[in-house]
Amino acid sequence: MISMENKNAKDDSENEDSPLSRVLTGIQPFLWLGWVFVCSICLGILLGWWLDKKFGTKQVFTLIGGLLGITAGFVHFFKTVWKKK
Repeated sequence: MISMENKNAKDDSENEDSPLSRVLTGIQPFLWLGWVFVCSICLGILLGWWLDKKFGTKQVFTLIGGLLGITAGFVHFFKTVWKKK
């Protein structure tokens, strides 16, 4: 049987933030930056490829979509980094 003192001690230790928990909470916004960057580029390229097929152009919209994806990725990257400073 657990006494009330031991139970309260366990509850207090669980409420304290461990160093690992604080580190992971601090870097959490930065963990998604790589995925957001890659996904924005892929989405731009796929949208451009679809527009090229629809209008019969040769890689014009694919290049534009890729450049817009790269730009969107960098904008999101810098917004996230500067917001955390």
